Amino acid sequence: MYQRRYWLGFLILIVLASAGCNNIGENPPTGTPDLQATIDAAVAATATAQVEAGVSDEYYEMTEEELATMIAAYAEESLTASEEASQAVDEAAQDGTITKEEQEHIEMVVSDAEQAVAETDEAIYAYYWLYGELADETLSLFEEIEDDIDELSALTLELVELLDEVDQALGNGLEVAQETIEQMQSTASQIQSNVGNWQGKGEAWVAALQAELEQRASLLSEIQPSEVAGNPREALLSAFGYVDAVREALADKKLTSPELSDITQLGVNAMASLDAFGGPQLQNLSGNIDAISTQLARGQISAAQSGLGALETALGSRPSR
Repeated sequence: MYQRRYWLGFLILIVLASAGCNNIGENPPTGTPDLQATIDAAVAATATAQVEAGVSDEYYEMTEEELATMIAAYAEESLTASEEASQAVDEAAQDGTITKEEQEHIEMVVSDAEQAVAETDEAIYAYYWLYGELADETLSLFEEIEDDIDELSALTLELVELLDEVDQALGNGLEVAQETIEQMQSTASQIQSNVGNWQGKGEAWVAALQAELEQRASLLSEIQPSEVAGNPREALLSAFGYVDAVREALADKKLTSPELSDITQLGVNAMASLDAFGGPQLQNLSGNIDAISTQLARGQISAAQSGLGALETALGSRPSR
């Protein structure tokens, strides 16, 4: 599975190494390294890598509603795992010390939280890639979920860094510094606050998206033909034009609102043309076109792709222009 945070960490190391190489032969820096700038550079590189990578077929084969439901479930799992990590820190730090056994337990639950957050983040990225330019009405709710997951990611990363300090201290036979323990408790408290602010955001987003999908599909019936063929040959060309438009729009495995609007209009035109001049064999294909447009509006891209192939085959030989 493509892991965004794996790439982020890897790219941070590359940027740091690059910065170090650039300083060879120069005077040592007098100030503190700009770590935030390094992270920002890594984030930008990660975003570029993501765009180039696209998304896996696993997500592409899901419907928009299925992917949204999965994200909501993953987010809940991330919250639960992060809360368990927070509780492990609180329990271990109650006596003002952290033992080796307590450290190992915290590391285990923090690792689970990291994995859950990474899986959620990957699914979130997939949704942005596939439907981010299509889901206008519910995007703000989705972005709230993303913000919560990003915050959890940052907080779990803080715990990982603090656990490194714990490991170093215990490895040297020393007690863990009170400052480190207090920082861990503060981070754990922030995680609890994040969990408390969740309040079913995932379910609210999925419900709103389901309503948006219905609205998108219902708008199809309101669109009227803007151009109707004048003979059978033109009707067939209109249908093939629809096929070409859908295939071109989905070439990058995502769909935008302008693309859906254009496809829908071309589909309505092709349906009217086939109804008028398609004859007994091709008139029935209007239903195929309507089904494909509806599937696209409902975020069922994989099903639409399959239907497109069947439609093209049923249309027969493409007439010359």
